[in-house]
Amino acid sequence: MPVRVYNDDMDYVLNNKDLLIRVSSDGAELKSIAFHGREYLWQGEQPWSSSSPVLFPFAGRRKNFCYDYCGKTYPMPLNGFAKDLPFQFLGGKNELIFELCDDKKTQTMYPFAFRLRIAYSIGTDTVFAAFSLENKDEKPMPYMWGLHPGFIIEEPSDWQLRFDKTPVELILGPDM
Repeated sequence: MPVRVYNDDMDYVLNNKDLLIRVSSDGAELKSIAFHGREYLWQGEQPWSSSSPVLFPFAGRRKNFCYDYCGKTYPMPLNGFAKDLPFQFLGGKNELIFELCDDKKTQTMYPFAFRLRIAYSIGTDTVFAAFSLENKDEKPMPYMWGLHPGFIIEEPSDWQLRFDKTPVELILGPDM
């Protein structure tokens, strides 16, 4: 499956005879899932301008859009900052691999050294997303991550969303 650049916005395409995905290096966001030519992913129209943002290092809204860590208050946008930052495209023969590492900007919001990688791949009728996160610090690094896809669904009974592992529920404290 060849990887190709879709447009000047650095969108990357992976496809086979049945399925095509397009992923932007901006936020490593999945922008298109087309099966037999029909689009199934929300195309960023009103009322929601995203299609499948990456949520990291927090999912959801922090109280007052900030959180406290070791006596210091840090700002945190809704659903974290990864969705708003450019990822580096690392390539891949049969997958699209993107990487985001900490820098001066992320350190103002999240005081941890990290490397986040997201790899997208496809099967005959399946889209796979794999996350890996490396804590490059010696201190513990709290985080949450996920995808927030919006689907165009005409008949909900035709769809299945499956997770290989059981999700874990985490209850945050009152400051989070």
